[in-house]
Amino acid sequence: MSRLHFHTDDSGSAGGKSHGLSRGLRVGYDSRDITQEGMGIGSIALKTGYGTYFPSTCRTEFLNPRKILKTFRIDSRLTVCCGNHPSRFLSRLNEKMVDWYMRRPALQKILLDISPPVKRLLHISFRRETLQPLAEALFTYDIDELTVTVSCRLSLPREMACRVYILNELGADYFTSSLKNGAVAAPPSGWEPIALPALSPPALYDDKNGIQFLIRDYRSDPEALLHLFWGREKSPSLCWAGFEIELDMRAGRISDPVLTYAVELREGRFP
Repeated sequence: MSRLHFHTDDSGSAGGKSHGLSRGLRVGYDSRDITQEGMGIGSIALKTGYGTYFPSTCRTEFLNPRKILKTFRIDSRLTVCCGNHPSRFLSRLNEKMVDWYMRRPALQKILLDISPPVKRLLHISFRRETLQPLAEALFTYDIDELTVTVSCRLSLPREMACRVYILNELGADYFTSSLKNGAVAAPPSGWEPIALPALSPPALYDDKNGIQFLIRDYRSDPEALLHLFWGREKSPSLCWAGFEIELDMRAGRISDPVLTYAVELREGRFP
């Protein structure tokens, strides 16, 4: 019997930057929740020129014991604060810095290490701001032993130009290595692109417990420009490792994009 299992309810609050946000399926190993600060299997964020938005509310329906429907309302934004004062300027600047950071995988480890002391020096923190819902996302999870097939349908205002991030994140304290080209390797940095099509997809690897974590079989509407990333970030406020699918909806898009993919967990030490 597998020691891995999925948590399908909405209990269990994350720490760090994910505190108060609605997450997808969480993953347990024996009695431990190995999702940690991650957003779980199948959650969402939207990024516009004004900020990054997340769901803080979710409705869960159990269609059958192995099929779950979650409806996320994207209704919150992470705002940068200087001391106790929210700053629109710093929030916009942070969005541009994140874009710059994502495009430079070689520098991400250094930037991640220096970020906490810089934030402490400047008294920078993040606050979750509740808004009127911008959009709604319906996620269906079909569970087949240790594989979850995720289907996502977004309901976006046609005038909204954004990038959509489908999040699949577990805990960085567990997935400290990776499997690439048939060998154990170092984990990825914060955001590393995966070339598509990925004929031999890389996996995140928990070498202590012998758990592999990978994503495969992704399909989207042809009008949606799809990019795939994987990464790991470990800091005082971040503790995630996982895979992010980016749908670029900033130009020439359909109003309700659909995405389907599979997340697979495997037990057993490698090789």
